[in-house]
Amino acid sequence: MRDSLVEDQDLWPLLVELLNNLHTELGRTGADTVNTCILAPGQQVPWDETCGMGWVRLVSAFPSTVFPSAEGSYRASCVATLVANVEVGVLRCAPNPEQLPGGELIMPSTAEQYAATRLQLSDMAAVRRAIQNARIDLKLLGAYSPVGPQGGYVGGSWAVSVGRE
Repeated sequence: MRDSLVEDQDLWPLLVELLNNLHTELGRTGADTVNTCILAPGQQVPWDETCGMGWVRLVSAFPSTVFPSAEGSYRASCVATLVANVEVGVLRCAPNPEQLPGGELIMPSTAEQYAATRLQLSDMAAVRRAIQNARIDLKLLGAYSPVGPQGGYVGGSWAVSVGRE
């Protein structure tokens, strides 16, 4: 990248605001710290192998004159403000079955599952607070989607639409 990069002034500041709030709110949960909070480019988040990460990821962007709907008019779409659909989430290590040398599986205990679920919901609430407290003109909170425990991780993300007036 060149040092003279001209940054986007519409959506970039909104993503950075969400990321900063996410980092702050995850620090307030009282759980083990999240090792990484990233702005994740692309279609998938690269999961951190250290068992604690938060992310903000752009899912889609489109012109809009009536938030949060996409603009349907060709002329208006050229002057409409940009709206972004964003994913804000957290992943942690999941309790996993343990395979003994003979092939027998020992499933995680009820207490381990309880603790993982409790932490997942604490993180879910922290992400929601991060979105609610973001200084963003236009925001519409969507659905929370859980992730895991495939791959040894559990967590989830909130969908949120954001824009500027």
